[in-house]
Amino acid sequence: MNNCDSITAGVPQCPNTRPFVVQIRRSINGAPDPRLLVAAAPLSHDNNPLVVSFESAEFDDVPLEPGTYFGMFAPQQTTDAGILLSSAEGYVAGIAPIGTVTPAGSTLDAANYAAVRIIARPVKKGSHGY
Repeated sequence: MNNCDSITAGVPQCPNTRPFVVQIRRSINGAPDPRLLVAAAPLSHDNNPLVVSFESAEFDDVPLEPGTYFGMFAPQQTTDAGILLSSAEGYVAGIAPIGTVTPAGSTLDAANYAAVRIIARPVKKGSHGY
């Protein structure tokens, strides 16, 4: 995920290069809950839209109740634009629903190629009152 509006003839058109934020939102009727943000963390950022690299976000101490959640990429400013990698030489991401969240609600658009990997660690017994 790069914060860049477009790349034209190999020249990045990136007025702002602040990293995106990864949000965790609970699923409500199969779509991200627009009213409740469970947690957010900045996405790592190589600050080079011409280089394809894996980016990551780390959430410390965010216990989740059983259920379905969405990992969402969010800009830090409303003028930001993102580019999500869907393929590279020798790699094609899987099909996943792509959606949006706005103050008016959330939607799931048609399935597109996108890749997101989520790694969860079990909560140790005795922590968080469990």
